[in-house]
Amino acid sequence: MHALLPYAMVSLMLLLLALVIWLKSRRIGEAEHISQRLEGMVEEAARARLNWLQQQFERAGLNPENSRIALIVCFAVPLLLMIFSAKLGFGAFIFLGMAMYFFLQWSYHKRMEKIIRQLPRFLDHVVRGLYTGRTLGDAMFSAQEEVQDPLYDIIGKVKRNVSLGVALPDSFQEVADRYAVKELKILALGIRVNARYGGNMSDLISNIIRFINEREKLAGQLRAMTGETRLSAGVLAVVPSAIAAYIMIMNPTYITSMWNDPSGRNWILFALALQCSGIMVIWRMMRSI
Repeated sequence: MHALLPYAMVSLMLLLLALVIWLKSRRIGEAEHISQRLEGMVEEAARARLNWLQQQFERAGLNPENSRIALIVCFAVPLLLMIFSAKLGFGAFIFLGMAMYFFLQWSYHKRMEKIIRQLPRFLDHVVRGLYTGRTLGDAMFSAQEEVQDPLYDIIGKVKRNVSLGVALPDSFQEVADRYAVKELKILALGIRVNARYGGNMSDLISNIIRFINEREKLAGQLRAMTGETRLSAGVLAVVPSAIAAYIMIMNPTYITSMWNDPSGRNWILFALALQCSGIMVIWRMMRSI
């Protein structure tokens, strides 16, 4: 019975993978049907049907189509390893899933930092366009040429939606919600309020520019003041893992004897769980700083 367990788990994983592929084929068929009815809107229709993983890839600045390759790798590698060991395959599945998640989050935060740094210059050009008598949409789209990616790409999405008939406030709100950037949400709220009730949009944008600059200044001061704390957190996260790796290299029989003993194995797993939870807590604390 125990010998058949790995094969049963592999069969179950293959069945789940087949189900995912079947559901994906149905979605692709529906997208093709929509694109046939809406000529010239194939790209927009496909983007509107992005699943959660594809949205994470897009937010991180990666091609959403690569999410399929990443999903296949996260399933295929553990399935191959399960042929040799069920525990090894399950561990590889957890490791690859966590590695992909943390990589996407890291890429997303790096990209959002670039967007925030580019916003003041972009909004300054928008204010100049408003002073020359342009509408808000024309001022934003002309200011797009003064910035680079990733903000250029985001404003390009807004411009494409507007060209398809979507109102500017709704289009900007959709982009702000997708990328979850506080500064973009504030700007989207200002655009929506201005479109509904009117008002001086140039003053509002100038206030947003000052808010972004002050926030970046305070964030830099906070990072400088907490540099020692962040360094200590990094050392606390790295040192236990480095010591464990050193012991495994210098005296591998020590770890092997502990792993072969039931109580030693439990303590090793408990230590790994504590290390992983500690790294997660430290990572969250460093992000808050």
